[in-house]
Amino acid sequence: MKKLILVLSIVLMACNKDDNSDPYWFYDGWEPVYRAIVLTDGTIYQEDLDPCEKESKIVFSKQHNYLITTYSIENGICELQAEYVSTFSKNDNEVILYDEDGNVSANLVIYDLYGNVLRLGSPNTDSNWLAPNNEPVAYSYLQYQRTKYGPPYE
Repeated sequence: MKKLILVLSIVLMACNKDDNSDPYWFYDGWEPVYRAIVLTDGTIYQEDLDPCEKESKIVFSKQHNYLITTYSIENGICELQAEYVSTFSKNDNEVILYDEDGNVSANLVIYDLYGNVLRLGSPNTDSNWLAPNNEPVAYSYLQYQRTKYGPPYE
C-alpha cells in the first residue's frame, strides 16, 4: 500500500508540474490581464484593462505562426479593432513578429513565463518616456494568462 501511495504521489507531482521546462511552454493561447510600466528603480505601475480590452487574444503556434486580436470600445460598443496573422521567431526571451511581407513588425521580450502567466513587452528605447511622476521608464509589459483557446494551427 505504501508503494502505491508513493507511486501515485510521484505521478500526481509530475502531472501538476507547473514550470516552463517544456520547450513548447510558450506556444499557446494567451489573454491580457493588465499592463505594467517598470521604472528604472524597480517600481511597478500596474493598470487594469477594461473588460473589452481583455477580449483581446494572442496565440503562438509551434509552427511559428501567430494570431493577435485586439478589442476596444468604439461608440460605447466593444469591437474588434485589428487582427494580425503572420509568423514570428523566438530566441530565448526574444520574440520577433513579422508582417505578411516578412518585415519585422515588433521586437518583444518575454520578461516572465511561469505557470499560466506570460509577461510580454518591450524595453524602453526612448529616453523621453517618463512615468506619470516624471521618473524614467525601464520597460513595459502586458501580463497574459493562459487561455483555453490554444493554437489553431497544430
